[in-house]
Amino acid sequence: MNRQNLISVGVPVYNAEKTISRCLDSIINQSYSNLEIIISDNNSTDRTLEICNSYADVDSRIIVVKQESNIGPARNFAYVLERSHGTYFCWVASDDMRSADFLQLNHEFLSNNPEAAASTSPHEFLVNSSKPILGKSLSLCGEFDFRVGKFLSDPWNSHALFYSLYKKENLQDYPKLGENFLGWDWAIIFYVSLFGNFHRINQGMISLESGGQSNRNDALSMSGVKGVKYLYPLSNFVFFVIITTWRKKPSLLLKELKPLTFLSLRILRYEYQLLKHKLKLQVESITSTVK
Repeated sequence: MNRQNLISVGVPVYNAEKTISRCLDSIINQSYSNLEIIISDNNSTDRTLEICNSYADVDSRIIVVKQESNIGPARNFAYVLERSHGTYFCWVASDDMRSADFLQLNHEFLSNNPEAAASTSPHEFLVNSSKPILGKSLSLCGEFDFRVGKFLSDPWNSHALFYSLYKKENLQDYPKLGENFLGWDWAIIFYVSLFGNFHRINQGMISLESGGQSNRNDALSMSGVKGVKYLYPLSNFVFFVIITTWRKKPSLLLKELKPLTFLSLRILRYEYQLLKHKLKLQVESITSTVK
């Protein structure tokens, strides 16, 4: 194992027995083979751990850790990063896949472009048995002001950015690693953008399952939005952006206020729709019981 060019792949898993095999197959069959694959099982109650251990039995690059209790998704994502030893790092969700050339192509780009903090490929969404839907190609390249403005105006299409191949040194000192709040993945992208470009090459592919956490009815509570947090669910992310910008470039704060306000309002609208849907289900349940 060559530590200098080692790529660490972090796979946080929980109750993923239906998809974890295809995910791991796409990783172990990468054309770039100098890997360590760290799997953190978040105390699954199905066959996920058994399946992961079966892969580790035949591939020495795989390390499987079972959490004694469920530590939550954000902490589980942090755990695989903390256990990694590579110069480069990427997360792979347990229901996602990568093309066989993803790591090699993005590693080559990062090796040849010192101004880049991370590199990713085009992405597609897997929608049941229908044809995959190609995602919007978002990259963050240019001066810091431009990168920040572009990201804050369209974080909804940042899926492939979060699942980039990173230069690990740009992730290590992220101050909120493992904290669970709405937009914690956005905060990581914003933080890494301080160090350079998020580049998107034209080759390779990230295949993302369409039914992620953001599509769940309990998405807000899973992200720590409870009690008074419902009044301003995006507060942790917004405050992190403001404080970080103040330290990096205070003159940029005024430009950030508009996109941050629009983001907050859109999240409030999303929150209202979720609560409305939840109330509708409760009313329907009570009505059916009365009948």
